[in-house]
Amino acid sequence: MGACEYFCVAELNLSRIIKEIGRGKNAAGDLSREDAEALFGAILAGRVSELELGAILIALRVKGESLDELAGFAAACEASYPHLDPVRGERNEVESNHERIPVVIPSYNEAENIAALVAAIRDVVPDATIVVVDDSPDLATVDALEPLRAPWLRVIHRDAKGGRGTAALLGMAQLLAAGCDAIVEMDADFSHAPAQIPELVAALAGADMVVASRYVRGGRIVNWPLSRRLFSRVANMVERVLLRVPIHDYTGGYRAYSRRAAELIGETCGKIGRGFIPLSEIAVNVHYQGLQVVEVPTTFVNRTRGQSSFSVAEIFDAARGLMRIYALKRRLTAPAPTPRRTSRG
Repeated sequence: MGACEYFCVAELNLSRIIKEIGRGKNAAGDLSREDAEALFGAILAGRVSELELGAILIALRVKGESLDELAGFAAACEASYPHLDPVRGERNEVESNHERIPVVIPSYNEAENIAALVAAIRDVVPDATIVVVDDSPDLATVDALEPLRAPWLRVIHRDAKGGRGTAALLGMAQLLAAGCDAIVEMDADFSHAPAQIPELVAALAGADMVVASRYVRGGRIVNWPLSRRLFSRVANMVERVLLRVPIHDYTGGYRAYSRRAAELIGETCGKIGRGFIPLSEIAVNVHYQGLQVVEVPTTFVNRTRGQSSFSVAEIFDAARGLMRIYALKRRLTAPAPTPRRTSRG
């Protein structure tokens, strides 16, 4: 198994691991391989705080482990997790460079597409930094990226399908932490043309959020079945009536954000619905909190490889989520309460 950087987010339960060590489990021998892998991977990635790491070491020393045995614990973890290829004294993070164009790609079962897409992005933008957040039930997508392993690529694997919206938010947080000034979000199935990335970023000169729109003059959809076209059209028409954000494509996931918009999104979004609903939540928050939103035309091409993750359940989630977003829009546009005048006697 290999990965550019592999996190098994759901496996790690530090408090349980610390308690098991304290109850007398032998760190290098009896602690399960899964716990050892998760613990060591988190330490290398900087996801274990100094306080938590101190608690682990104290638990081990209370149990009577010598410093040599503690070193043996680390070696045992490293041996069971060789694909991390750790560099001592350094955190393996996305390379931070303010001049690079950063891209976040939510992914689900995209092993057939992901490596070619990442390579295509780098062909167009040689200095792009890329974060792939993968919710696939296996590691096929992660393994497909192993040959591209480099400081400019980070892959995060989540054990459960958390949804496209939360995947994008997680990737944005990683890129903001790396100091990026703008972020591009796109799908993993080649429905969004990498060649358009520079255009989206250039449009940020006059806006905080740029939507690559299928439904403005010059926008097109290629090879989508009629059922998907109808659903998308109706959904966007309803959202335009209810939400009144000055865009035509609420559900398109090809976008660029300024740092200011990405920070606002990280603080306010991800609380309403799954599927494409977070895209509408983002549009409402960005627009009604005073940031500029614009659209540019795009050609959306239906996937030619892999399977869509769109499901009937997402239609029902969308209906419920849309009502919650409408309530959010009403809260954001409600007039401020008028302070009561106090009578003087």
